[in-house]
Amino acid sequence: MGNVPSESNMGDRLRCCKCSKVLPPCKSFDDLYKHTVHGRSVYVYNGGEYYRPVGHDNMYECEYCFNKPIRDQENMRREEKRRGATEERRGEEKRRGEEKRSDRGEEKRRGATEVLVFKVPLLNNPKEKQVSSHYQFRSKNKNKPQKTQKLTTSSPCSPTEHNTPPTDHMQLKA
Repeated sequence: MGNVPSESNMGDRLRCCKCSKVLPPCKSFDDLYKHTVHGRSVYVYNGGEYYRPVGHDNMYECEYCFNKPIRDQENMRREEKRRGATEERRGEEKRRGEEKRSDRGEEKRRGATEVLVFKVPLLNNPKEKQVSSHYQFRSKNKNKPQKTQKLTTSSPCSPTEHNTPPTDHMQLKA
C-alpha cells in the first residue's frame, strides 16, 4: 500500500482542537503540503479542509476555526467603517438642523425688529377737522433706510375728543 500520513488511520480521534468536529482522514501525501496562510506556517490537509500549525502535533483546526480570526477582524473593520459613516451622517444631519434653527431664529429676529410707530402731529388750526397720520416702520438697525407711508384722512373729531392729552407726537408700539 505504501507510505501514508498518520492522519489516514486516526478515525474519530482526528478532531478540531477548538470545536471538536470530526475531520476527514488524509489518505495520501498528495493531499498534504506545507504552506504559509495568514502569516502562519501550517500543514494543509485535503486541499484546505483542515490545517495543523508546524511544530504543534495533534493540534488540527477545521477550516471554519482556522479562518475565524481573519473573518472576525474583517467583520469588525466593516462594522467600524459602518459606525463611522453613521456617526458622520448623524453629525451632518445635526449640523443641518442647527443651521435651519439659526436661519429660523434670524428670520424671527428680522421680523421682530420692525416696529410700527404711529405719529399724530398737532394741528395748527383747531377749526380744521383734518388729521394727518404718518405710519413708519423703524428698524432697530440705524444703518438701513426707513420705510415710510403717509396717509391723510378726514375725521369728524379731533384728537382731543378721545381723552388724549395734546402732545407733539404720539407713539404707539404694536
